[in-house]
Amino acid sequence: MSKNNKILSDISKMLSSGFSTMMSLKNEICSYASEKMKCMLKDLDCASKKDLNSLKNAVNHIKEDVDNIKATKKKNSDNAKEKSAPVEKVKKPRAPKVKK
Repeated sequence: MSKNNKILSDISKMLSSGFSTMMSLKNEICSYASEKMKCMLKDLDCASKKDLNSLKNAVNHIKEDVDNIKATKKKNSDNAKEKSAPVEKVKKPRAPKVKK
């Protein structure tokens, strides 16, 4: 009976150390992949959040300017239509038909 217990004890120790080794290996792989990803992102030379926010603000400011220009243009064209008198179409006289 003690031989069976010793064998089971040895098997459980081996499985335990195997699981521990697998968890350590998983952690090593994750940290390696994370470091590689950070290096790749650093090499891409991406814009910072500060740069993106300043660009976003500039685009919003330009959109507001365009909207203001459109509103002013529409307002001016409406005023021009009201000021101008309606134009009557003048019919051109037709040349008489010549019979042959």
